[in-house]
Amino acid sequence: ERFQLFGGDEIKVDTGVYTLSEPVQITPLNKGDPANAVKFTGSTNRWAGGSRMEPGIGMNQPAFIFNNTSDVDLSGFHVLGFVNAVYFHGEVSTIRCRLMDLDIQGSVGAGVTLSKANDIELRRVLIREGETNAIVADHSSFALDGCVLWSNQYSTVSFGQGVSIQITNS
Repeated sequence: ERFQLFGGDEIKVDTGVYTLSEPVQITPLNKGDPANAVKFTGSTNRWAGGSRMEPGIGMNQPAFIFNNTSDVDLSGFHVLGFVNAVYFHGEVSTIRCRLMDLDIQGSVGAGVTLSKANDIELRRVLIREGETNAIVADHSSFALDGCVLWSNQYSTVSFGQGVSIQITNS
């Protein structure tokens, strides 16, 4: 389904295991503004498993795709076994989006991929046990704050052309 979301709108996802047959597409229909982000928020009930996302059979795409959008927050999800957990891209640019309190585990490709994405923040994001890089970036700027990139099989971060990164408490 496609829904138009505006700054201040929030989608809350309850505790449970969610099997995706296609990616969650975050597009220009879902734009916040610098003062009011659009929010996708997973469960804070980690003792009961939180909001866990898994790929369905034959699902060979990212769990979340940010495409030409701005001011969107994604927080509180455990994303397990996708090609990429989160993929940022845009013909123009995806800007000012935030990933917070995510557990990205066992990605087949990079846990997070950024292409033409600027002012992206990763806060308290764990990217672990992936089959390739934790993060792949090209023509993008991003910041890591309080992140752990652990036990991935290739380089922690792979830089293409035109990349700017800030690292704090990671």
